Amino acid sequence: MKFLHFLMVLFTAGIFLSSCQKEYSSENGNSIGSLQSDAIGDCMPILVNGLYITDTAMKASNYVEVQVNFSQSGAYLIKTDTINGYSFTGSGSVSVAGVSTVRLQGFGKPVAPSTADIFQVVYQTSACDFSVTVTATGGGGGTTSAFTFGGSPGACTGAAINGTYTEGTATGAANTAVINVNVTTPGTYTLTTGAVNGVTFAGTGILAAGAQTITLTATGTPTAAGPITYPISAGSSNCSFTVTYSAAAPPATYTIDCTGATQSGTYHAGTATTSGNTVTISATSTGPGSYNITTPVVNGVSFSGSGSFPSGTTQPITLTATGTPTGAGTFAYTATAATGGSTCTFSVTFTAAPPGPAQFITATVGGVSKTFNTNITASFSTVSGAADLQISGENTAGDEFMDFAVALAGTTIPAGTYNVNTMTYFVDGNYESSTGDIYSANTLSANPTPAFSVTVSNVTTTSTTATGTFTGALKDGLGNVIQITNGAFSVNL
Repeated sequence: MKFLHFLMVLFTAGIFLSSCQKEYSSENGNSIGSLQSDAIGDCMPILVNGLYITDTAMKASNYVEVQVNFSQSGAYLIKTDTINGYSFTGSGSVSVAGVSTVRLQGFGKPVAPSTADIFQVVYQTSACDFSVTVTATGGGGGTTSAFTFGGSPGACTGAAINGTYTEGTATGAANTAVINVNVTTPGTYTLTTGAVNGVTFAGTGILAAGAQTITLTATGTPTAAGPITYPISAGSSNCSFTVTYSAAAPPATYTIDCTGATQSGTYHAGTATTSGNTVTISATSTGPGSYNITTPVVNGVSFSGSGSFPSGTTQPITLTATGTPTGAGTFAYTATAATGGSTCTFSVTFTAAPPGPAQFITATVGGVSKTFNTNITASFSTVSGAADLQISGENTAGDEFMDFAVALAGTTIPAGTYNVNTMTYFVDGNYESSTGDIYSANTLSANPTPAFSVTVSNVTTTSTTATGTFTGALKDGLGNVIQITNGAFSVNL
């Protein structure tokens, strides 16, 4: 559904401006960039988090994380299409160009079991794919699984250890152990090895009946080199696998330089930093060896980075933030090299929530008054000669969702009423109920009556807010109709 909207924006531009192409512009404060993907179009890297169970609404733990290479800072809105009754959406802003991790929150409720729901993520002209497995409610979605390990009791048979393991170098998403299990009772599982040598392997998910594998992901920093054994157990079954850690390279002699330091990610007071919050500086070494660079905690946040130099060279070094900013403002951080004591200073700007007017999205849905004032996302952009306004929000419980959009040729959306039953511009409307039912109407489909429409104030590339109303009928996949009346909105762009 969301991907059709994206296509329609481009289609609209093609109808009216087939001979005129326009690049993305930052005049309206939007970012420019592209999704990271591999040669066959899969999002790389990709993290799919949470359990996906039929007839179970998305929770905060249901999200995916994609990588975006931002060539220009600004606001972003990234969505997937709707597959099997659910979708993913993420919005925010980046202050510095570079590669950042963006989290897309899940919305909706899976309708049917699936071994691979294929989603397409769309950001501007780039797209990539990822898959999600959905387990049937009756197939163990609400039950703890029972299984035995391959090789129990003893060594885990067929265990595959993935990734590079080096003393003193933090593990990450690429460091996994894949072990064989035979499931007698399908359901959910949570496994952990406990910390050995500073590293823990853990995993959670859903298992069907029969022989299959479980993937455990490593966290932590290894404290020593050599083969390390990790025992794991579930009920009365247990086995162990071995991970071999390479010795750390001897410390390099190097100096660091913060001139031209670049900041990636969004830094807001009160919002915890993530792996996408980084600062890149440069370092020059006289030969190969390891490095470790840290800063003290300032404004509740510190930065650190470790790794190795392949040879005597100058190269960029990425320092990752940890902690939660305590206030807004610009703060100085002094980075120190563990070897040689070289230091340099860079600054990071933390912002407060914009003081704009209170936002709201309200409507009467099926005769019931509702608000969608949580996680409001609103954006206005010009893409290939088409003006595109998108607005969405959810209720306080996070189990109902409303979004609508207007797109037409040009660089502005003039004040007026836009009706879904037209091909001279594009209108999209969607409501997702707390039971996971999705009701929709858009320019590409046959729509119920009265026609869904959006009345909007004049919106341009310099607008900071959008206000208006919306009303009309929406229809689900079975043809059931729900009426939207008294819809009103005031949102920050």
